[in-house]
Amino acid sequence: MGSEEREIHLQQIEEFLSADDLYLDPVKTLEVLLRFAISGKDAYNVSEALLDHFGSLSAVMDASWESLIRVPGINSNAATILKLIPMVMRRYGMQKLMPKDECFDTIEKVGGYCAARYFGATDEVLSIMLMDESRRMLGFEIIQVGSLSYANVNCEKIAELLYAYDARCFVLVHNHPGGVMMPSKEDISVTEWIMKRFDCLDKTLLEHFIVHGNSYMPIINMQRIKMKWHQDTEKFSRDGLQKIMSNDNKKSKSDAHTNHRERLKKRFHAEGLDNFEFHEILELILYYSIRRGDTNPTGHSLMSHFGTFTGVMDASEDELSEVPGVGAQSAKLINVIRKAGIAYAMDKESNAHRFDSMENIADYCVALYKNYSQKIFSVLLFSNGMTLLGLEILRYNPFSSYQEGIKELAEIIFRYNAAYYVIVYNAMKARERIPSIIRMNEAMAVDKFFSVFHRHMYECFVISDNSYVALKKHYRLRR
Repeated sequence: MGSEEREIHLQQIEEFLSADDLYLDPVKTLEVLLRFAISGKDAYNVSEALLDHFGSLSAVMDASWESLIRVPGINSNAATILKLIPMVMRRYGMQKLMPKDECFDTIEKVGGYCAARYFGATDEVLSIMLMDESRRMLGFEIIQVGSLSYANVNCEKIAELLYAYDARCFVLVHNHPGGVMMPSKEDISVTEWIMKRFDCLDKTLLEHFIVHGNSYMPIINMQRIKMKWHQDTEKFSRDGLQKIMSNDNKKSKSDAHTNHRERLKKRFHAEGLDNFEFHEILELILYYSIRRGDTNPTGHSLMSHFGTFTGVMDASEDELSEVPGVGAQSAKLINVIRKAGIAYAMDKESNAHRFDSMENIADYCVALYKNYSQKIFSVLLFSNGMTLLGLEILRYNPFSSYQEGIKELAEIIFRYNAAYYVIVYNAMKARERIPSIIRMNEAMAVDKFFSVFHRHMYECFVISDNSYVALKKHYRLRR
């Protein structure tokens, strides 16, 4: 790159940094971030090398520290700032959507919080959320890492935590980082098993959530197992507020010394940011703009000035610069961290489930319904680009219970702002495997109803064993 081209490129970077829009260019997103850790002239080439090596922005930031430093041009500082992004945004996201009343009295509040809590997670983890009688959170703890089954579920640890926190009720949550969000037969059986055992101890399992990406599914509610939520748990709204755990483990203050920066970085590599206090997170971030000196007082000043961590991260560069100790470079860094985190979340979500054919969607649905012994109707919601926005279990058969089914579908489709939807159900009897003329006409009636609103049924799948019938396609062939 010649001197003139470099000058133009630097000008584009400055415009990119000052723009209010989210970062949509993964190379520039990485470049502006890496400029705080490596030489500016190398940042562009290294950014391209990272994307070539890992494939996407989110894959870069999800990669292990060891994998990152193997890429030519990536040093320890650069790998650390890349690993900071998902973890900073997890803490930011949990506090950003904190319920004002601090009460987890609906499925949406708990499910949303759990999804935020698992933001960026790549391993399957079972956790417990402990609550008092008023549905206020007392704590959030990891139970175990690995797949869930009768053989390995740690009931002893669950009981110990319930009594240690004096919790009256609890919620379990685990993620499916590499699979589908539909609970397995084992997930459902284990949920019922745990519920029965802890009911005897007067400890109520309110819900067991499966988390995948930014979505969640409540197993108990889906299976119609007896629920003990407040009456307003029926009010489904994915925009429900979430809560951050307010009783983070407090870390004792230590005297600053020359090795403090390295100690804080080592602590981050060892345990992530979940046990960091907010001023410590800011202290770690500021290492990349304040090369020497103690950043701890500046982290405290930022928290004192804005009141919350989200207040700091959402502030403009001008507002940040008003805080003593925060220069232009530090203000720019905080702004870049937030925007890079949003770009990471957008990239991860867009790459999660994008389907390019009817067959791909059908295969996904067959996997969802594998080993189910009861009839379940569900709907998958898609964007214009056929990115999966969400999946909902339907309470009503949308064909035989037309009026109730239409109302339920409308609420779900418009809540997700879906351009396309797919209805799925499993055939429990041999005669249901090939849909009847009546069933096909019922499906076409639903399709026609929503077409008026420019919301289109992409397909309706009837699942049987490991195969499927595409109802709309079958209807067209019969005509």
